[in-house]
Amino acid sequence: MLRIGVVLNEKQEIASIMDGVKIAVYEKKESGWFPTYEVKNYLGQKETIDEMREFIQQLILELKGCKILVAFALTGIPFMMLDKEGFMLCEAEEISERLFEEIAYDYAKTEQEKLRHSLKLQIDYPSKPFETNIKGIFELDLKKLQECHPQISSKMAVIPFLKEETFYQLNLYCDHVMPWLEHNPIMLGYQYEVIKLESKGYQVCIGKKLCR
Repeated sequence: MLRIGVVLNEKQEIASIMDGVKIAVYEKKESGWFPTYEVKNYLGQKETIDEMREFIQQLILELKGCKILVAFALTGIPFMMLDKEGFMLCEAEEISERLFEEIAYDYAKTEQEKLRHSLKLQIDYPSKPFETNIKGIFELDLKKLQECHPQISSKMAVIPFLKEETFYQLNLYCDHVMPWLEHNPIMLGYQYEVIKLESKGYQVCIGKKLCR
């Protein structure tokens, strides 16, 4: 069921995310939109990024699946954190039935677009490493691989490539470094470097071991 969270102040007025004291979560019933539960919100008291991050993670749990937030103003670090977590963030001066209906319509359109994009990826994204514009450099995004081909593990996609293909460097993009890189016999002939990405995740660069 679609839920919409509204940031409120002590006077029950819509407020900015830094000034709000709670979030009222609305659901649509037969006769309109009604608040069904509340989450206490004291983000304005969080002074450090670590405190904000911890608070946001707890807030996500307490919102119980609600991924839409409406506030008078959504800016700064809280906006970036919530946006990164996949929230739909809306600004409004007041709440109304019409506002909720418009938000619900936009959210449905966004979800449909995500679905179309996912289906397109399933058709277009390869199931094994592919050569980039630079000859000899191959890559594979393991996150996209799992999204588009969940039946194919990283080992299933990469190990046959290492056995069969000639390449200069293979770049893998992933959420975590695969344990099999350390233990699989195929890696005896290769060396690899792990680079932590600024955005999220890692880049694993694999190449042939050099003779010394």
